[in-house]
Amino acid sequence: MADPFSIVAGTIGIIDVCVKVGVYLRDVQNASGGVEGELTGLAQEIEGLLSVNESIREVSKKEQSLFSNYKFADQQNLRGLWQHAGQLQNGCKNNLDMFERLLMDITGPHGLKTAGRIDGIRKQLRKQSKDGLLSQIRVELSTDQASLQTLLLSVLNLCYTRISFESNDNSLAQLSEDIKILDYKLQAQLSSLRPKLVLTENSQLCDSIDLVTRPLLSLNVHFDIPHAVNSLFTGRDSHLRDLKKSLDDAITAKISIQKRYVVYGLSGSGKTEFCCKFAQDNRQCFWGIFWIDASSNQNAKHSFKSIAKIGGVEPNERAAMSWLSSLNRPWLLLIDNADDPSMRVEDYLPPGEQGFILITTRNPRNRYLATIGSREFDRLQDDEASDLLLKASNIAKPWSYTVRQQAARITEALGFLPLALISAGTAIFERLCTLEDYIPYLKRSWERIREQMSILGTRKDDDDENTMHVYSSYEIIYLGLEAKKTQTSRDAIELLKVFSFLHYENIRVKFMTAAATNPRRELEAQKNQSSEEEPLRPKPWSRQLKDFLFGFLEIVFRDRGRPVLPSVLRSIGLTPEFDIDRLNMALRILSQLSMVTYHEKTDNYSMHPLVHTWVRERPQNRIAEQAIWCEAAITTLAQCILIPPFGTSEEDEEMRRDLLPHVDQARTYQNEIALKIAARQGKRKLIVPVPPPVVNRQKIIQAVKFSLVYEQSGKWDEAERLQLMVKDYLCAKLGTEHPLSMKIMLALSGIYWQQTRAKEAAELQSQVLQACMNSLGLKHPKTFKAMDTLGATRCLQGRFKESHELHDKAIKGMTEILGAKHEDTLLAMNNFGRIKWMYFQFEEAKCWYLKAVAGMKEVLGEHHLETLIATENLSITYIDLGGGYLQIAHDQMEMVLKTRREKLGKEAPWTLLAICNLARVKSALGNMTEAEEMLGAAIPIAERDLGKDHFGTLAGKVHYAQILVRLGRYDEAEDMFTGVIERQRYHSAARDDGEHPDRILAMNYLLECYQKHGKIDKSIEICDELAGVVQTIGGQGLGKQHVFAKRLSKKHEELLQLRAKSSGSSSS
Repeated sequence: MADPFSIVAGTIGIIDVCVKVGVYLRDVQNASGGVEGELTGLAQEIEGLLSVNESIREVSKKEQSLFSNYKFADQQNLRGLWQHAGQLQNGCKNNLDMFERLLMDITGPHGLKTAGRIDGIRKQLRKQSKDGLLSQIRVELSTDQASLQTLLLSVLNLCYTRISFESNDNSLAQLSEDIKILDYKLQAQLSSLRPKLVLTENSQLCDSIDLVTRPLLSLNVHFDIPHAVNSLFTGRDSHLRDLKKSLDDAITAKISIQKRYVVYGLSGSGKTEFCCKFAQDNRQCFWGIFWIDASSNQNAKHSFKSIAKIGGVEPNERAAMSWLSSLNRPWLLLIDNADDPSMRVEDYLPPGEQGFILITTRNPRNRYLATIGSREFDRLQDDEASDLLLKASNIAKPWSYTVRQQAARITEALGFLPLALISAGTAIFERLCTLEDYIPYLKRSWERIREQMSILGTRKDDDDENTMHVYSSYEIIYLGLEAKKTQTSRDAIELLKVFSFLHYENIRVKFMTAAATNPRRELEAQKNQSSEEEPLRPKPWSRQLKDFLFGFLEIVFRDRGRPVLPSVLRSIGLTPEFDIDRLNMALRILSQLSMVTYHEKTDNYSMHPLVHTWVRERPQNRIAEQAIWCEAAITTLAQCILIPPFGTSEEDEEMRRDLLPHVDQARTYQNEIALKIAARQGKRKLIVPVPPPVVNRQKIIQAVKFSLVYEQSGKWDEAERLQLMVKDYLCAKLGTEHPLSMKIMLALSGIYWQQTRAKEAAELQSQVLQACMNSLGLKHPKTFKAMDTLGATRCLQGRFKESHELHDKAIKGMTEILGAKHEDTLLAMNNFGRIKWMYFQFEEAKCWYLKAVAGMKEVLGEHHLETLIATENLSITYIDLGGGYLQIAHDQMEMVLKTRREKLGKEAPWTLLAICNLARVKSALGNMTEAEEMLGAAIPIAERDLGKDHFGTLAGKVHYAQILVRLGRYDEAEDMFTGVIERQRYHSAARDDGEHPDRILAMNYLLECYQKHGKIDKSIEICDELAGVVQTIGGQGLGKQHVFAKRLSKKHEELLQLRAKSSGSSSS
């Protein structure tokens, strides 16, 4: 062997110079006040040389003690390698010495300190003159570093060979782990070195590094995995890289703990396949790869017996684990399918710090076993899922856009789950269906299986075995829960069935809690409210008789059955209090089995779409059973919702927002089940016809509650359908003067108001107001509420005088009876501010809005939807007041928009309104471009969702046209104004005796557009038309007294003067 002392001495010499030069470089950089690219690059090369020389010294020490045991040929090879190392070290030392002298020349006689400005300039000039030499030295140092690493890997290669072929040589085997660590270090160094060498254009060196970084001769002797990696394996590349990096980092850092990584998630998500792929790709890194079937304790023990046989120890799990712990060779243990929540997986972990353990499990609780990381498996990425499906379908590449679109629909329907995608691909490959009609084929398969189960009690044919294979693991879990027959397992199954009729995402514990506790809260609140319904004067005998009949009818039509709910949400026995611990235990077991997934960041649960479908559509579930559990889901959702005046807090708003997708989904399933039942009844020859579904008290309450969800979300058409059905039912059964009838009529009028159907809203509100005055009296709070509501609609119709009178009476009465801080009083203040704004009394409007906003923040909360409406109205008033108010308006509107986006969604009607009003503020502040972009994007959405003739859409276009005018784009603005002011667009709200105020304002803005565009004659035409129209503002011939009429008169005179001036200029 070459002189070991010369190798170590050379290494120490290089390290000494590296340290000295490295420190010097840092001092130069710090002294110069900045880091230049060349010096930074050189510093990196110095660090690299330090690292590789430390590795050479470490290997040299390890290898010296074993040299005499090597064969003669191996000794000769090692001598040659170490001699070459000595030569490289000498060259490297020379380059470092040259670099050190070069640095001395650059810094000059004054050293690092700059003696004045002239000395600093001289240093810079000297540095520039040496730039070529610096670059050359950097390249040579990079070459030295790579050559030394390549040489060292050759030594390691020889060591691997010795260990592989002479594994019985204990002295050599002891070296394997140390060499493995060095190999990981060098591989990482070479990976980081390659991009640096690309800059040196040293292609030969880059090629040699590529060769060196390829796998060395394999250490692997034992390789046992569950099965060969499927040739269809697709995706998860980033996960494989992350796992490899976690292992590499743990090895190079010499972490003194056992290295364990946990892969957890849904059955069929590819956990085992992923681990097999990792084991195969990294086989050369491990002396032994062993597999444990942890699907049961018995299987796990049996697997350890096989390992014990390899180790030549007693055939039991403890002996096998002890043998693994004693190995100095690198090994990988795959503990697969550790799904059973009752299994103690830690009992199957070999003691000590040796080895690398991969664990696959459905149970997320097992994450605590991980020491170097964990990964949740659920769905594949969109493109990965499509690729897997198309590969399994054996569809030849290249895949067209149409093929990819068809594949994307299937992958979404199957929840991007690998097992389901392979199953679908198999069906397509076997020509059971095509890519285009797979989804209908899947539905037909379900129906065939269900039909067979209902008739025969079992499946007779195996034609749909491919479909059922995907769901077999879920069926096993389900049957396992049924077999336990404990309260927790029964609760888990019932919750699972209810969840299957909700939307599969964002299932919150607060839904179940509210469903269990709200009925009691409603009963208590109704008792307290009963006194509020009493009139303030004695009832006449006719009214008393009506009330008796109303009460009798309520008792007759009351549903006395218990609500259909999961047992865990029902109050039973002597302890009617809701048991949250019982609910959590049921959810825990579902989570442990990966039937549901808990998301810690958002504090909610979800179901994979495939599990969601399977639980709902299990062939064993008859349609009658589906109907029961769908009803349970609907009852659960309905009991989450409180009917105003109880459910008005921010928490209630948030609840209704979160419930929307679940209400939609449950009602869709309910309709599908009703159609299936009707279809089955149609096939049977029944002597007695089946009666239609009964509309009872429970159905009516559900309809009202769900309408509130739709109304808040801006789905007014659906809310209207539900409330109209309730109104017709209650008015027919109880009469229009019953409190329940008046409530629903008032609620329905609110839907009409938001749809800008002011005529229909006013008609209902007038009926309610009259009924309140007749049954409750003029001084009752309900009467004042009806007054205020009608006043808001009269304002929308332009009947300002009547609106003003109604609001004034309502506020005075409410303040006296309910107090200034009551919610209804505050809403009335906000409405009164709007009528003041319509009269152009902006200061007064501001005062009323400020009162309303302050009170609502205190009573309802800053982010309550009603508080946001009042804040928005205040901001609009600030636009008209101008000056310093504009920035306040801007800040307020940004807050309103942000909150509505979070609470309601990006495209909800109230969100679109906030976008419009924020754009108005930005326009007033001079930010025209930003304002135009905001409104330009919002208007098409409003046309699509609200309709082209909705007042919100029309108002948005008016404000957008105003921005176009300010940008000088008059033709575009005129086209938009002309389309907006068409009279028929305002038919749903305009009075028979006058125009709608919004149309009047739009015409006024068009007048200003014509004037700025120089079209004075057209301006005068619009002004003349407005002069006639404005007379109808407020009704009853009060238009002449409005401020707008006076402004219009001045504008008319101004336009006539401009025309006269223009005519005079043309004649001259």
